[in-house]
Amino acid sequence: MKPKIKIFDVQPGFTLIEVMVSLFILSMVGMGIFLQINQTEMIHRELLHKAYAREVAINYVNQLSLQKRFVSVSQKVKENFGGLSFVINPVIEPYSDEFNLLLLEISLEDKNIYNFQTLYSKP
Repeated sequence: MKPKIKIFDVQPGFTLIEVMVSLFILSMVGMGIFLQINQTEMIHRELLHKAYAREVAINYVNQLSLQKRFVSVSQKVKENFGGLSFVINPVIEPYSDEFNLLLLEISLEDKNIYNFQTLYSKP
């Protein structure tokens, strides 16, 4: 007895459409994860630069207080910290009879990233 040949034999597995849809969904999930990691990395870098700028400002004020020198308004200072080059722009405004307000604008590559203000005794 000869076996019958089936023309429409259903084989186990996925169809081409199902595979394409699953690959599309997988690629969208992968793209979403990649974009989220990229955005998180950019936010982390920005926060790290702000933390470094804050340390640069605190170090600058500590140096001023230890050396007992006074800030001139037009004096811009470059400081290196954490492998980055920061520019400190000090601005002095009168506050009271005994104190001036010292404003430090810390910038990185012509982009102001941190402002620090403290009271500074008059000479």
